[in-house]
Amino acid sequence: MSHALVRLLACLLLSGPAWAQPDPQPVEGGVLVPPAEQVDGEPAELHWSQVRVLEQVQPTYPKAAKALEISEASCRVRVYIDTAGHPTALDFEACPTVFRPATEAAVMQWRFSPATDEAGEPTAAQFVIAVKYVMPGARNPPPEPPPDPESLAFFELSELVIRKRVFPDMPDEVRERGGSWACEALLIVGSDGRVRTVQPEDCDDIVRREAVEAFMRWRFKPVRDQDGQPTSFATRARSTFEVR
Repeated sequence: MSHALVRLLACLLLSGPAWAQPDPQPVEGGVLVPPAEQVDGEPAELHWSQVRVLEQVQPTYPKAAKALEISEASCRVRVYIDTAGHPTALDFEACPTVFRPATEAAVMQWRFSPATDEAGEPTAAQFVIAVKYVMPGARNPPPEPPPDPESLAFFELSELVIRKRVFPDMPDEVRERGGSWACEALLIVGSDGRVRTVQPEDCDDIVRREAVEAFMRWRFKPVRDQDGQPTSFATRARSTFEVR
């Protein structure tokens, strides 16, 4: 059996002290996950699709961060869970100091579906979550209108610098049915490197929504025109969903 190497990415967009939108979405009740294998006595490192959030406590935006006028921040945290799916420890891989207490206080109260080993027995596990904070009341400038695709320069994905690549959630129906599914789409990217529109071209309906939502969160290094000014462009990307 191959080891699970890809880590869970559960992103939170916090616009206030009492609101958060999880990614992936939490589910009700327990969820069976594929077997996990421990290596050299270490907790198994899980693929993001092998872990589901059952209970979630939302972090509050730190008062100290407001006082310092920090409008946004992101924390990457490695979470260790026991056989019951309860967090036992956290390691901060990247997180401003002022945000660590709030992140730890919230994440330690989360509850996850337990991982199981090859014998079907619950086992300890580890994975990484990312928590993004946005100061309450912060306002972003209005987005530029989507450009006309026919007027844009097209670049292959390999020619571009991807600053943020977001992997889509695994739809429950895909988990149940198994197999391989994919979605290829044309991405229209603004001069600031943000994706403006996603046009699915060759996309399985079962994964369309999750793929489009993930593509919309990609970020690119801006492309410059002949005059050295940032300009909009188009590219094509593909997302694959596999359950074995």
